[in-house]
Amino acid sequence: MSGTIFDAALSGLLQSFYHQFERNMKNFDQGFQNRNYKIQELDNFFYNIFISVPNYLPSYSSFLKTIISIALPNKTASLVVMLTKFNDRLNSYDNNTQQFSNYPGISIKTTANQNNFLNFLAVFVISDIIREYSVELINRQLFPKDLIPKLINSIFILSRLKTQFTMTEYELFRKWSIILSRVSQIEMSEIIKYFPQFIDEHNLGPLITVCQHIHGNEQFVEVIFNYIQFYKRKKILTNPILTCFANIISLSTCGLECLNKIFDFSWNLRSSEQNKSGAIDVITSLFPLIPDKAPRVQQFYKSRVYKHTLLLKNWKDLQLLF
Repeated sequence: MSGTIFDAALSGLLQSFYHQFERNMKNFDQGFQNRNYKIQELDNFFYNIFISVPNYLPSYSSFLKTIISIALPNKTASLVVMLTKFNDRLNSYDNNTQQFSNYPGISIKTTANQNNFLNFLAVFVISDIIREYSVELINRQLFPKDLIPKLINSIFILSRLKTQFTMTEYELFRKWSIILSRVSQIEMSEIIKYFPQFIDEHNLGPLITVCQHIHGNEQFVEVIFNYIQFYKRKKILTNPILTCFANIISLSTCGLECLNKIFDFSWNLRSSEQNKSGAIDVITSLFPLIPDKAPRVQQFYKSRVYKHTLLLKNWKDLQLLF
């Protein structure tokens, strides 16, 4: 699969979708050109459109299947092209102007907000292609494991994206968490080898969101836990980070010594004003894994869990991840 074929197919899909969208929503241009349009409203608009793309555009599913069928004969080169295109779009975003560069091959005159819309759409579409293609390769036992570092690098670039579109970004992380989850089921050692290189004091939130469905092992859990302790010392640890960590623990295989360390750390946070709800999530995930904690379960659930409201009850909590 050549980059030229991929670009042509993707550009055609984007233009097709945009024209269908424009014909059916007269308020599209008016809303985007309104200088008083609040960023949260625009973010909500983007998010709702992108999660409904497969239903809104009937040809979308067949488009994905066509791209995958073209890509399969040369699996490694095809995945490289996909990841490169994904990286190129993210790298074209200017944090100062909060704008993407114009998407190549799109013959549409756009406003600034329309251009952001088209570029986010491109990133979403490429993410869907990578997800479906990766799953297909894994199911056929053909996934090129030597490309895992490049895939992790794409996740790192995504974690560095700093837009004002919080909900839209979160949906992107959700898509990539599915990709990484499937890859972790066939190859964890490469993820452990390369992932820690990309974690720092600024991006644990986005990265742990992508990692939350990984089928990990003790070494990976230890890496994440070390950064969580670092974040706690720096007083930048958030509830959503702990909740994602709880998900990782529930899917990973760890020894009792490691689990007990995490339990003691979380138990000390259970009354913390800043991290109480996240700590409760971690403790709840640990109880089934540590038999000698059984005597504490009943009282803990009665006094803590039943009073514990859903963590991501609004987007204010979600914003703490980024």
